[in-house]
Amino acid sequence: MNEKKQVNLFQEKEDLTFFEFKVDQSIEYLDINEVLGEMSKYPDEREILFPPFMNLELKRMELTPDERIMRGIRNKPPYGKYLVVFKDSKISPTVLTEKIRDELTELRKMILDPSSIENAKAVWEQVRRNNYNVKNIDNIKYYLEWKKNLQLYIRKCYSVIKWEIMSFKGRECMFRNELKDQISNANKKREMYENRVQWIFGTEIFFGVLAGIFLAFNAIEYHPERFKIMAICALGIVAFQAGISKVFSLTDKLHQRTSIFLQYDELRMKWEFEKVKDPERLNEYIQRMLDISILDNELCKQYTENRINNMHKWEKNMEEKSEWKK
Repeated sequence: MNEKKQVNLFQEKEDLTFFEFKVDQSIEYLDINEVLGEMSKYPDEREILFPPFMNLELKRMELTPDERIMRGIRNKPPYGKYLVVFKDSKISPTVLTEKIRDELTELRKMILDPSSIENAKAVWEQVRRNNYNVKNIDNIKYYLEWKKNLQLYIRKCYSVIKWEIMSFKGRECMFRNELKDQISNANKKREMYENRVQWIFGTEIFFGVLAGIFLAFNAIEYHPERFKIMAICALGIVAFQAGISKVFSLTDKLHQRTSIFLQYDELRMKWEFEKVKDPERLNEYIQRMLDISILDNELCKQYTENRINNMHKWEKNMEEKSEWKK
């Protein structure tokens, strides 16, 4: 937080309201300090600008105890707290054709028309003073038409900008970021299954050795009945652990996650050292990344089916054993 703003940070706010933002990684944004660099007056603050024309969702949240005691202008309590969820953009990328260029030129002329700007200033002044006059209804309609053209101009400009960003450099950046996320997610899942498999194998070894010791005591007829029962229990635990590993396909999933992780990482390394980086080659790499993702999904389906089948087999064996005992 900027120290210069710590004093009276909230006291001068009308209808003090708190916001939290939830933004998907696919949403484009601009980091002001990253752009300004040393020219930034507030390098310790992080100011993020999001693009216009976004689909948003507003959810009311509960104030924290610290937020409840804060006061705005005239010592008013906070108005509320909201979660702002950025969903997707209403803007589709559009290539700058000659037709769109002419449309932008025509819109720009209408927006910068001196009489339109003066009329807009007059309407803004009425809004500021909250002083509306029925006689000025034509001016307001004129202003609304001007504002509509301004919004349309910005929308079209942003569509063109978005297309240019999503050209080779923009798509390459998106590819790098997505590949980085896929590598990170695949590695986290790989480590999770590796830890589970190691724990199960470790307990199997422990109880297997323990069963061997119990059987050794049984062989030398040292409390044979007691150690025989203990050996059977230890072997039962080993069998139970092995059954869990098989039912949940832990070793298969570890193999899957390791394979997917290595394929993503290999793809990253190949792109880093690729001599020819052009749109056509980028499309090939993006397709490879999508193919790996599809393969991962197919393997997940396969292991889910295996898990269900193994559970059915286990249930069937239990039913057969229970009938045999009867």
